[in-house]
Amino acid sequence: MANFSKGDYLILQNEINNIPLVMEIAHRKGMTICLNPSPYNEKIKTFNLEYVDYFLINEIEAASMAGCCTGNVEQVIKELKFKYPSAKFVITLGKDGVIYFDKNIEKRHGTYDVPVVDTTAAGDTFTGYFIASLSKGIAIEEALELASKASSLAVSKSGAAVSIPNLKTVLESKMVLQTKSNSNVGVI
Repeated sequence: MANFSKGDYLILQNEINNIPLVMEIAHRKGMTICLNPSPYNEKIKTFNLEYVDYFLINEIEAASMAGCCTGNVEQVIKELKFKYPSAKFVITLGKDGVIYFDKNIEKRHGTYDVPVVDTTAAGDTFTGYFIASLSKGIAIEEALELASKASSLAVSKSGAAVSIPNLKTVLESKMVLQTKSNSNVGVI
């Protein structure tokens, strides 16, 4: 981590080794720490989660972190804000889109009307586009939109790495947000 410095983004997932040490070093350097605590398990509770700037999680992991209320997103948000008041959260809600929140704001983005072929790279694509957008100073709303479009394009193709679209493809896409009138999925 010698080449990293204050303001750099570090993305971690609960499938790598030595996360507590990596987080400690990154925190001392002033890096922005992004954690996807997947798979969520007891090991997460041994991490110093106060170091995490952004949690990127699905709704089931969010309920586990909150210690409550699977299926009640509003209650999960309330609990997470209480437990981690300085953190920012991005919770993916599957067919219901995504929600970003921190102690001051809440932003939601719906899903796009695409054929789902393979969801293998959806989460990683979303995370990559979202964090890359933030690192470029892009506003939360636009970061959510870009990440949602990119992951929607990814699920419409088979495979993992080969399904991840380039930025030009994402920017040129003409996808349509789901609405209650054309689907049973609502825009959130």
